[in-house]
Amino acid sequence: MTRAAGWLAGLCLAGALQALLPANALATTGTGGSLAALQASAHDWVQIGYDRPDPALAGLDALQRQFGDEPARAHLLDRARGLVLASAGRSPAALAVADRLQQRSAGDAALVRGANADTAGQGAESLAQAERALADYQQDCPADAPAPGCDPTAQWTAAHLLARQLLAQGKHDGANTHAAQAQRLARLDGSPWLLARMALLEADERMARGDRAGARQASEQGLALARRAASPRLEALLLANQAHALVQEGRPQDALRAVERALPVVRRHGERRAERMLLANAGLARIGLGQLSAARSTLEELLVALQQTGAGADAAQAMLLREFDDALAQAGELRGALALYHRERQLMAELMALNRETALAELRVRGNRDAQQRKLEQLERESALIGAQLDNSAAESRLWMGAAVVLGLGMLLAVLLVRSVRRVKVQLARNQDELRTQCERDPLTGLANRRALADRWQQGTTDSAGAPFTGGLLLVDIDHFKRINDTHGHAGGDAVLVEVARRLRSAVREQDLVVRWGGEEFLIHAPTLDAAGTRGLAERVLRVLGSSPVQLPAVDVAVTASLGFACFPLQPSGLPLTPDRAVNLTDMALYAAKNLGRHRGVGIRALHAADGQAMQAVEADFDSAWRQGHLELDELLPATPADQPAPDTPTTPKASAGPDATPQRSLHEPA
Repeated sequence: MTRAAGWLAGLCLAGALQALLPANALATTGTGGSLAALQASAHDWVQIGYDRPDPALAGLDALQRQFGDEPARAHLLDRARGLVLASAGRSPAALAVADRLQQRSAGDAALVRGANADTAGQGAESLAQAERALADYQQDCPADAPAPGCDPTAQWTAAHLLARQLLAQGKHDGANTHAAQAQRLARLDGSPWLLARMALLEADERMARGDRAGARQASEQGLALARRAASPRLEALLLANQAHALVQEGRPQDALRAVERALPVVRRHGERRAERMLLANAGLARIGLGQLSAARSTLEELLVALQQTGAGADAAQAMLLREFDDALAQAGELRGALALYHRERQLMAELMALNRETALAELRVRGNRDAQQRKLEQLERESALIGAQLDNSAAESRLWMGAAVVLGLGMLLAVLLVRSVRRVKVQLARNQDELRTQCERDPLTGLANRRALADRWQQGTTDSAGAPFTGGLLLVDIDHFKRINDTHGHAGGDAVLVEVARRLRSAVREQDLVVRWGGEEFLIHAPTLDAAGTRGLAERVLRVLGSSPVQLPAVDVAVTASLGFACFPLQPSGLPLTPDRAVNLTDMALYAAKNLGRHRGVGIRALHAADGQAMQAVEADFDSAWRQGHLELDELLPATPADQPAPDTPTTPKASAGPDATPQRSLHEPA
């Protein structure tokens, strides 16, 4: 085929694709168009490729044939091609284009890699690449004096991508800064497609702040813009936001309809994060509609998908389990809620153990680095000593003076070495103490962690690892803690955890141990308390936690808790129990307190079990054991402010009778 024939074929293909291009791009397809006009055409094809990648790639190829191999224009079209491939989920082809772009512009290569990671649901990689791209663009195109080749739409893409990833990580200040920059560029461009994507970002930001009405309004505005832009993919993403808001508003049927409209579209375009969000909302909506079997299947599918995402999967799975646990509890499906609660708690324990191992690894690296530095210093001292000896050999003619100098230097070096060894020993001891403290303390609250508790049970409280468990045991769970996190952010939630830990320490005796058991759950072990003392301690804990709200920088937050308590060995059976079984029974009492409405305590007053087999039956079905009279339970209700007694001393728990006692009712007779 001759060059003229190839050029004519390219023009014919461009003419066939003109029906897809907006009107403002048609003027730029000629070979004489400026670089700015070509930028506009390329970005129009990127917008088309968001929903229809194959026609967009064909259009870019047609432009490539028209403009030939001129480097600046070929590079510009390659960047547009990489963005289309990335948004279509064609990762190998997109990364190959990014490698070509790297030779001319590190910013353009990072932009394509970031867009590719975003489509694949790899948030951390997308964030890092978007930061590189935006830094490169801002260096070449400052706001006060932009260069002639600056491309504002590429800057918009980088700023928008960076804002989305920061918002997904909960970094609202940084997200708002870059979102404002992207909003300004979108308004200057005036494209409905850009404005619809900004509306989607605004809906995400408002939902993260708990502004459901604002999120719904932004989603509706974005849907209108997405329809103007003829982008079904954007419509589907905005419908995903609407589905989340509808679930939160208690409209499961409407939420499920929105999911069914959006899910096929996001799957077709490989939007992994949006697909997981839609599936989660579908499961929660089905729970609200009583479709429990379908909801469980959706949950298991989501857990597998999250496990495949890599970094952050455990925390995301724990949050998902918590949401489904709460939804099942609200729907009255207590057995399923209890199963999910235990799965979530086990996952959180594994996550905390992993974090602890990471911290230990960092300490080991730091210790190795210090050891290498000390070895280098020692080699330097040895080198100095060898130099002194060589100098002394050269002064043999002045034997006596040289001998005196050598002797003096030797004594000085010996003193220095002794001091150095002492310093090293002191530093090693400090490092060991620091490592032990970090291994046995929760870094946020300063309370003991599970490892410290296990050491105490093995060495102090019991004679051996298998000895029977004795003393009072309480498990405390902050009520509706997820709601506190959602409303006041993770910083507010951390402040509440720190204050609750302080109040718990104030309620116990010096010899008692308070442990951060996991998330918003705490354990208290009072090894020398009897049954009455354990009950008094439970009353004190309820009182100190609910006595006054927690003061955050902008608002006071009322905090309540549910707790389970028991004194071991349980009477009248007196069966010996291991610490793990004692914790499991107390945990069941805690869950009973949550089922009774939270903000209260439930204690195991008596256990009627003749042998280990009967004990296993109680543990297998706590609720049935109580209803059949094998367990006697006490319920502690919190006192009203006017009825609250003066705080007791930690060592003398108040009797449960009398006008100042915490309100209570016996659960000995099942309802």
